[in-house]
Amino acid sequence: MKRILLKPVTANKAMLKRAPSDEDLQKISRYISDLRLLKDVPFSYLVPDASHLPPESIRFFCIDENWQNALTDGALSIGRVAKSDALRDYRHFGVIAQAATNKLTCYRFDKMHANHRSHKNAARVSSNMATGLILRSRLVDKWNGLEIFAYSGESPINILRMEKLSSDILICIFDGKLTKFVVSEPKTGLRFGAPDNTGVITLRDITDTSDFGNPLGEKTNLNDFTAPNGRLKATELAKEFAKKIKKPITSSEFAFELIAVAKRAEFLKGGG
Repeated sequence: MKRILLKPVTANKAMLKRAPSDEDLQKISRYISDLRLLKDVPFSYLVPDASHLPPESIRFFCIDENWQNALTDGALSIGRVAKSDALRDYRHFGVIAQAATNKLTCYRFDKMHANHRSHKNAARVSSNMATGLILRSRLVDKWNGLEIFAYSGESPINILRMEKLSSDILICIFDGKLTKFVVSEPKTGLRFGAPDNTGVITLRDITDTSDFGNPLGEKTNLNDFTAPNGRLKATELAKEFAKKIKKPITSSEFAFELIAVAKRAEFLKGGG
């Protein structure tokens, strides 16, 4: 990057009018897009004091575009010596900033495995506002593959950056104004059985309605239907399910009731 920005400059009008070459622009815009997503920005600049981010906490933030522009200008000031350098930088700032913004959409997309991105495209940045969060929790390390969902109102917004900064710290930056944040256990954690050691499961609605999958409030303890050797008394348990949901239960519905749903938590702007 320094090699590109420190190229000798001849102070003449032709040089001032010339735009960066495509190759140089791609390298510079990638560097700037990383900065605009706070990549390689010292963590102490984001969290000045450890007490601001205690264990098991979340801090939400909104990125100031003026601060981003100042950061971009500072990065581009490398090699800015003469007045002609400043004029050239001023002339090209908009082009470079726009190219960097366009690359924001590809930050996570480019990191995906080819199999994951084969059926989708990198969504373009649609908002002039970027918001985010820093999560410090044991979940970051414990749940490898933690899933994050972000919403502005009821509309989902794209994740521009989601990256572990340490074993227990995760940073996320979103394309838009964040009003609801959902964190979920990885789908690889799905299994048959109870969600915890109590053995208690809550039956779910299996009717073909909008309430499908919603909790019914009826509970069953799997330990009451487990033999001393650990084998589940499936027939007796199926009869218990049918009794509580007040209808015969099929094998697929029986299996559905036994799925331990991935745990998730929702955070709403303004509390909750």
